[in-house]
Amino acid sequence: EKSRIRRVFLGSGNSLGVASDLLLEALNYTGRIFSPQRITLYARTSSILAKSVAELKSFKQAGLSMVYWGLESGSDEVLRYICKDCTRSDMIEASKRLAAAGIEVSAMLMPGAGGLKLAQEHVTGTLELLHNIELRYLTLLAITPRESSVYARNMAAEADNRHLTPDEINSQIYQLLAGLKPTGLQ
Repeated sequence: EKSRIRRVFLGSGNSLGVASDLLLEALNYTGRIFSPQRITLYARTSSILAKSVAELKSFKQAGLSMVYWGLESGSDEVLRYICKDCTRSDMIEASKRLAAAGIEVSAMLMPGAGGLKLAQEHVTGTLELLHNIELRYLTLLAITPRESSVYARNMAAEADNRHLTPDEINSQIYQLLAGLKPTGLQ
């Protein structure tokens, strides 16, 4: 049965945040047991930046082929608004490290993040980010905050902001797609 498993995902919200020696041990174990074609995991910007290129290369050699990376936005304003612990510059640096290690990226963006007030900044900053990083796949995920979340409460307290309507989110997606200048993006 093990020989039929071709892809392995190391689950966790931030598997790359594990201590390097433990992650390397897990990758090597996974490779020995399953011999998968692909091993993937989730990574946060701060975790990528906490690893050296040499450490990332050792993960690649142990079988890590791709990380799923939640960018959410390329706008520093939106990133602050949604309480991300990084900036666009941090993401660009993290992308360079992953590229130097030969690890592919499947990135996730959140159209609508930041609401109406930050809609244009979201598009502009995200396009700036996308034109300065290497990634293989790009996924657009809807933002659906719970009413009790800090994000939803903050937005509700702002007279000049609101969640985007489905039509406004679609418009933002079209703006992002129209502004992309892909080179190998799938």
